[in-house]
Amino acid sequence: MSDLETAPADVFKTFVNKLGHICDNAKGGKKVTAFAILQLGTIQYYFTSNQRDEEDYRRTSSYITSILNTLDQMRDDETLSRNASDGRLPRLLRMIIRFNQSRIKGYICRMREELDFCINFVRGDRSNEGQAVLQSLEYLKPLLEFSGDACNTNTNEFVDGSQKVIQAISLIYEPFFKEFLRLRTQNNMDRNAPWVVVSHSIGRLLSYYYAVNILIAAHRTWPQLFVDFEVHWVPSTAPREPSIPRRLDAAKILGKMSSDEDTISKYRDYAVVLEQSGITLNAKITEAVRHNNFLPFVHAEVNLLDYILRLQKSLREQGNEIPTFFLNDRYIGCSKPTCRLCELYFDHHPSGVVVRQGHRNMYSEWRAPDVFAADCDTAARERKITLERMIPIIRDEAFLNLREKFATSRPNDSHDTPSNVPPLDVLVSQMNHVVISNTKERGAGWAAWDELSFEPSAESADSAPELTGSPTGDEDGDIDDDSGGAKL
Repeated sequence: MSDLETAPADVFKTFVNKLGHICDNAKGGKKVTAFAILQLGTIQYYFTSNQRDEEDYRRTSSYITSILNTLDQMRDDETLSRNASDGRLPRLLRMIIRFNQSRIKGYICRMREELDFCINFVRGDRSNEGQAVLQSLEYLKPLLEFSGDACNTNTNEFVDGSQKVIQAISLIYEPFFKEFLRLRTQNNMDRNAPWVVVSHSIGRLLSYYYAVNILIAAHRTWPQLFVDFEVHWVPSTAPREPSIPRRLDAAKILGKMSSDEDTISKYRDYAVVLEQSGITLNAKITEAVRHNNFLPFVHAEVNLLDYILRLQKSLREQGNEIPTFFLNDRYIGCSKPTCRLCELYFDHHPSGVVVRQGHRNMYSEWRAPDVFAADCDTAARERKITLERMIPIIRDEAFLNLREKFATSRPNDSHDTPSNVPPLDVLVSQMNHVVISNTKERGAGWAAWDELSFEPSAESADSAPELTGSPTGDEDGDIDDDSGGAKL
């Protein structure tokens, strides 16, 4: 907390992210939640999720209003104690546990199943660190057993047990414990391995403890955020079946990815070699776009940006004052790191609004906001320019991954085989988005597929984001990878 306390801008952005985090109460991507804080006389909280219905939005709005009111009622000297018997602030943590019961139940019950294996394993480690970890896990075990039993009991009992577990984890999560878990899991790709399950569950449960501390830090720094505020929810967009060419395969997509015939020919040859080597690229493409559940929607961050810009435009045209971002910090936070396509969208959108740092996962079910008949030409032009700036980057990443996948398909050329080849799903998602993200949709005003140009302009090349980053997240383990997506 000390680093955050000396950097108010970081506290604010993390606070907005944590508002989304404590509302993202179900596994998968449906409840991923984005927040923005505006001001116009009063403080205005706006939020939306990937897919919630109206009843769920009203319940979530009531919950977040209660959280903010509870913070307003706190004394300045109050903090969240690590002592489970200290009752100064249990109501805040308990409210979060109750709303996120489904998620927390999963973490606790999975950890309970695997903890004995970890305890037995570490008993054989006679080092000082090993014995300290053993002591920590044995301290956690009886509390976890209680909450584990509560997985099948009433809500109040579960909340009681979960609160004790989370506060116990905050006690044992010292640097040596964190490092021990890192060493046990760093090279293990099996999500169901005992150490991976325990480490993931501990990190996720601890993130709720950190969330409370971030909320408290924000209250101390900006108490005005918690007085006379308004909470507004923005409806999720309806998933929509995209209009896709009847016959879509690697050769046809590659033919649209460049105007240079030599380049097209080379990459088509790569695709043929992949098919011959047993990497069923065409089948994967067909499966990805023809799946019954393939219904792209506007992701929460993009949907919230679109709503705020429309709100400001409408008020401006009526001659009214417009709400501005709090502290003039044009930031939209989210419960999860930003996906690759949302990251590119914000990077090239003229609004200048910033989002949470991305994790470079690419999701197939993504689309840009609609442009309606009532919108001015400027809106359609801005969206067209934004998408056209995204396309060359997605295309170049697809070309790169196709080359790397091609290299690994040649067993005799292992000397130039990349050491970190992305999975096939990454390539399929990239290739599809070069086409699908710009295909004409009903009423959406998108350019026709056959009219697209995929050559980067000088303007788009100059504004292209760096492509060499690695997946990142919060130090508190606030990355949950259960929502799918292909990682770059």
